Amino acid sequence: MSVCEELGMFLMLCAHGAGNRLVQEIFQHSGETIHRPLDCIGALDGTHVKARLPQSQEIPYIGCKGYPTQNILVVVDFNMCFIFAWAGWEGAAHDNRIFGEALRRPERYFSHLSGDKYYLVDAGYSHKEKYGSI
Repeated sequence: MSVCEELGMFLMLCAHGAGNRLVQEIFQHSGETIHRPLDCIGALDGTHVKARLPQSQEIPYIGCKGYPTQNILVVVDFNMCFIFAWAGWEGAAHDNRIFGEALRRPERYFSHLSGDKYYLVDAGYSHKEKYGSI
């Protein structure tokens, strides 16, 4: 099963509230296969907020928007509750990099258990950035 297909099933189940049987019919997979995308515990994404900095410090904060921003990474659970946020990263920093740093730095209090999965929700990335066994 492709990652794009997994994402489609995930969105049908979680965002639209479709039942397992309906998703089985649409995607032509077994109930066990349909259940796999739900094995993750949340989704993460970054957002860019305009930043005002002294001109001498602007360059690392200039990303794809063309002006200085800070990248704020957030993680939500399936009740759409924020379970983690980290603000202040340069606009040029990718969500993937920030997420990796959150995992490596215990002082950030990123709560995860071994084996948890998160989905990186970002149109700027290919959908292969599904994290498993972190």
